[in-house]
Amino acid sequence: MIERSGQAPAPRALRLLLEYEGDRITLRERQAVETATPPSDPIRGFEGQSGFWYELHDAKGALLYRRVASNPIQFEVESHDPETGFRRHAVEKPRGVVSVLLPDLPEATHLVIVSSPLQPEKHAAPAEPLASIALDEGGKRGAS
Repeated sequence: MIERSGQAPAPRALRLLLEYEGDRITLRERQAVETATPPSDPIRGFEGQSGFWYELHDAKGALLYRRVASNPIQFEVESHDPETGFRRHAVEKPRGVVSVLLPDLPEATHLVIVSSPLQPEKHAAPAEPLASIALDEGGKRGAS
């Protein structure tokens, strides 16, 4: 952390750009930033729950941080027709980029993305790991 004269160190975070195509998620960009991040959601007692969240793990697989979020992968979109009203449409090949801000924990080595099944009819099923992404690439942790 960067020391500022007479002040506490600035909080460090990682801004990650994650690219998805279907249920395949890859790290597109990584940037270290000075900003606060939300506190961790509970890291115990959530087993068997449905939903979507990000986890930071250490080299031994221990869970260090967990942040519950809305699932950014869009398998449906809504449209409006003045005559028929709102309708939902399936997206056959969902793809996009999402930005996530997580604390820059020195012991964190992996981002694990956890989700209930992505099919809308199975959203209530227990969440399982969807992707695991190394935060260290060639020893350049925190670099863009």
